Amino acid sequence: MKELDAFFQHGLRPGLEGDAPITALLTSQHGVTLPSPSPIWLDQAPPNSLYPLITFNEASDDSWDTSDTRGAELLIDVHVWTDAGPRANATDLLKAIETLCDDPAWTITGYTLVYCRPLRAKCDADGEGFHGVVTLRVIIGHG
Repeated sequence: MKELDAFFQHGLRPGLEGDAPITALLTSQHGVTLPSPSPIWLDQAPPNSLYPLITFNEASDDSWDTSDTRGAELLIDVHVWTDAGPRANATDLLKAIETLCDDPAWTITGYTLVYCRPLRAKCDADGEGFHGVVTLRVIIGHG
């Protein structure tokens, strides 16, 4: 899980928070700046969080260490949650995440980001708003 933590803390989360299109979509309902705390959460957003928000609560970490190489393949589900509003609020966020995560040039200290691509995305109504998921496939090596 070290690879997953490193990728989330030093790649994905700062990448999302620093991406102008994603920031604009997240702040469109909150004002000019990202609300504090950030609307990007690992695991689950706290109760009464402002929408839209992004969570990461499902991931797999498949180590492919060999005698001379260490690394892992990660599958990460990035969830987008919106409140009442058009489906486009969620689908625009999904598209922005897919664009950002398609072979990003993130530097992750101690690791080499070999591959990062979105595999699939879907968006459904969840009763009060919309819920979307983008699954990312990431290959990360040590060193």
